[in-house]
Amino acid sequence: MLAVLLLNGKVVRHLEFGGAPRAGFCLMGACQDCWVSLVGGERVRACTTLAADGMAVWTDLRKAQADA
Repeated sequence: MLAVLLLNGKVVRHLEFGGAPRAGFCLMGACQDCWVSLVGGERVRACTTLAADGMAVWTDLRKAQADA
């Protein structure tokens, strides 16, 4: 999923505190830099989650929480 987000010109996520854009850091699931939310509310790491057709992903966790 990380590659799909970056190839489509999207940031991976925005920090919960301050909203700074992030683009992944370790690329192997060890850091907290690529957490995104799926529409169902599940939080996943973009670097270790496979993208699928029709998948809806929130990259701004503050917005996802407000819309939930």
